Amino acid sequence: MQVKHSTLDLDQARDIGLKLQAGRESLNLPASKVANILLLSRHQVESLEAGDASVFYNAQFYAQAADKYAAFLEHTSTPSETLFEQTASADAEPVPAVEAPANVTKPIDPHARAARNQRIKGVVLLAVWVAVAAGVYTQRDAVIALWPQTNVAPAPEKPATPELAPVAAPVAPAPPVVEAPAPVLSIATGTVVFRFSGSSWVQVVAADGRKQDHTYKAGDTLSIEPAKLQALIIGNAQVVTAESAKGAVNLQAHVSPGSKVARMIGPAIRGLGQ
Repeated sequence: MQVKHSTLDLDQARDIGLKLQAGRESLNLPASKVANILLLSRHQVESLEAGDASVFYNAQFYAQAADKYAAFLEHTSTPSETLFEQTASADAEPVPAVEAPANVTKPIDPHARAARNQRIKGVVLLAVWVAVAAGVYTQRDAVIALWPQTNVAPAPEKPATPELAPVAAPVAPAPPVVEAPAPVLSIATGTVVFRFSGSSWVQVVAADGRKQDHTYKAGDTLSIEPAKLQALIIGNAQVVTAESAKGAVNLQAHVSPGSKVARMIGPAIRGLGQ
């Protein structure tokens, strides 16, 4: 029988916390105001944004609070669907008894072994006397033929001739490896490329109002055309760099004092990189 166990995924908890924090700051709401709306404490709201479940009664209460927070911010995803890792373990099954193989011979009793040897010797001696009486073999030859000698010295072994190890041919040194230069990525006019050195939640709002949320990891890149967007929100702008065909783009110019979120809405996003 399989038994499922729920384990909180800490990486997912931190990513969801970044999304929640960015959504709250985009609405210019303090943590205390959100706490009053959600009937939570300010400390619990801040713990949700930090991905810390220690202040909640258990992981299930933590997930319920995260779902309520995401619904308040009108996020399209439900945190509890990705917060847990599902693992399974099998109940221990009784180990069946191991039976001895059928072809294993039981040990012979020492007294039975001695009696059997006596019977064999009697049969051998009887055969020797019969052979002598018939004149087929001499007594000496019969004993040798019917009772093998056990004290015959083994023939001396011929000393083994040592084999000489083959001499390895000299190995030519390998040519040095020349690394090819990293390709230079060209950026098309009207396109901005974002590169991430850490985790950051990004929300892209198209011109028709459609929203796309995604958390990017270190090493990821994002390419957009600002002219086709209505808004762009970057949750952790300090780990993100941007570049257009004209050079580097200053994201910090779109970050409010005391915040980590870069917001580019309307003309600010459409003029990005120009």
